[in-house]
Amino acid sequence: QLGPVENNLVYRALELLAGELNPSKGLAVTLQKSIPIQAGLGGGSSDAAAALVAGQWMWTGQVDLKLAGKIAAQLGSDINFFIEGFCDGKWTARCIGRGEQVEPFSLPNQSTWLVVTPPFGCVTAAVFGQLQ
Repeated sequence: QLGPVENNLVYRALELLAGELNPSKGLAVTLQKSIPIQAGLGGGSSDAAAALVAGQWMWTGQVDLKLAGKIAAQLGSDINFFIEGFCDGKWTARCIGRGEQVEPFSLPNQSTWLVVTPPFGCVTAAVFGQLQ
């Protein structure tokens, strides 16, 4: 764990969701990470998106993606991708604005991708804060 639990996106997502839903009971959450921390691969953002969907399901028995998207936009720029970016069996989307506006699109079945990550951690906000 890199810091206080209150800094974790899953915790923050569920706190905001609880504020919207006013549930009568809490949730116990265990988070197991497979994507390296600060790799720029959306690990924390995908965890937060999953928490928003699972939290709604556990507390209400249904999922409102508009509510999840509204909360996600308050937390970070790329969380909405993991809620709205699914198209034709793939997670492919163009993200605009801060990244919270998601436009899914199709890709051919045969695609080749190269993912490059530095050998050190990078805080997403700090990286994008360097752009002019």
